[in-house]
Amino acid sequence: MREKIFTEKDILLKLFLSGGLIAIFLGFYYSQFAEMYQFKSLELMLILAYGNLYIEEIVFIVPVFLWMVPLIVIIFFLGDYIHRNFDQNAAYIFTRTARRSLWLIGQAVNLFLYILIYYIFQIAAFCVVSTVLGFSMFSWDVGIMLIVSELALLMLSNYMIVLLINVLSLFKLNSLFCVAITLTTNIVCIFLSAILYKFYTKNIAIIKWLPFTQGILTWHSGISSVADFFPFNIPHFSILFSIVYLIIICLLLLFCGVCKIEKMDIY
Repeated sequence: MREKIFTEKDILLKLFLSGGLIAIFLGFYYSQFAEMYQFKSLELMLILAYGNLYIEEIVFIVPVFLWMVPLIVIIFFLGDYIHRNFDQNAAYIFTRTARRSLWLIGQAVNLFLYILIYYIFQIAAFCVVSTVLGFSMFSWDVGIMLIVSELALLMLSNYMIVLLINVLSLFKLNSLFCVAITLTTNIVCIFLSAILYKFYTKNIAIIKWLPFTQGILTWHSGISSVADFFPFNIPHFSILFSIVYLIIICLLLLFCGVCKIEKMDIY
C-alpha cells in the first residue's frame, strides 16, 4: 500500500477558507492601528498582524488571543491529524516496524505542507486585503525580506506546536488533553516573557530560549527596518537562531515519535 502525501482535499479547503477569513479580519482590524502611525505601509501591516506582540500589553489578554488565532485554527483542523490517521490505518500498514517509521515521517511531511500552504495563502490574502484598504509596499526589498522572515518563523513555530500535539497523542494521551497542555505551555511562556520584561530585565535573554516565543519577529534583534516602530528586541536573538532552533526541536519531536511508534503494539 503506497503512502500518499497531501491528498486530503477537504483539509486544504478548510484551511483556505479559514485562512482567508482570518486574513480579512486581521486586515480590517490592524488597518486602524496602522493608520495611527500615519504610515500606510504594507510592511507595517504585515508586522502588526503576523510579526509583533507588544510585550507590555500581554497582560491585557486580547493581544495574546489575536496573536494565537491563526494557530488555534491550525490546531482545530490538524491537532489530531496523526492520531486520526493512525486509527484508520493501523491494521493495514503497521505490520512491519520499518513501515511504521516511514508512515510517521510521511504524516509529518503532510503536516508541514498543510501549514506551509495555509500561511502562504493567508499572507497573500492579507496583502490583497491591505492593498484594497489603501496600503502599499514602500520598499520591495525590505518588504520581501520581511515576508520571507515572517513566513519562516510562523511556519516553523506553528509546525513545532502542531507536531508536538500530534506526537504527544502517540503516547495514548487524549487529543484534547494534548491540545490543552500545549496551549497552556504556550501561554505560560508568553506571560513569562512579560514578567521577565517587567521585573527581571537583567534576565531578559532567557526569552530567546523559550520555544514558544520564536515566532515573534519584532522580538528579534538586527531588524533595522522595524526598530523605529517596535523598539523592544532581545539582544543576540537573530532570525537565523530561531530557524535553526525550531528545526532542531522539530527533528527531536519526530525522533521521539518514531521511537514511540516502533515500540507500539498494534492490534
